[in-house]
Amino acid sequence: MNTLNKTIEQLEKNKWGEPEFQSHLVVTSHKLRKKKLKDFTVEDLRLMIGQNIGNQFLIPLAINHLRQDINSEGDFYPGDLLKSVLKSETSFWESNQNLKKEVVKILDTQIDKLIDADDFEEEINFFKK
Repeated sequence: MNTLNKTIEQLEKNKWGEPEFQSHLVVTSHKLRKKKLKDFTVEDLRLMIGQNIGNQFLIPLAINHLRQDINSEGDFYPGDLLKSVLKSETSFWESNQNLKKEVVKILDTQIDKLIDADDFEEEINFFKK
């Protein structure tokens, strides 16, 4: 079965069960773990990557969005998906250098298209280290 037709729970072979805390973020994260990857929106990607949940499956999807539009936007502002990707766990990028190179390539080729690029300077510099 195609990965996009699976959920994070199926891919990780790990069911979380019911949320123990009823905040919007916790409840939504639990719900999104049960959603097929092909149905993820930019906002879903932004939220889950921001929580470092399912990065090995979701960051490649986010990269596809960023290739098309570096300003891909969830619910907050243009580029919020990029910001989540740049701020995701350093250990993920250390283990996934090819994906990191793809993000750096997007940054190098599309930085001039980034709205409010100055607001991303710190994250971009840290990410490229």
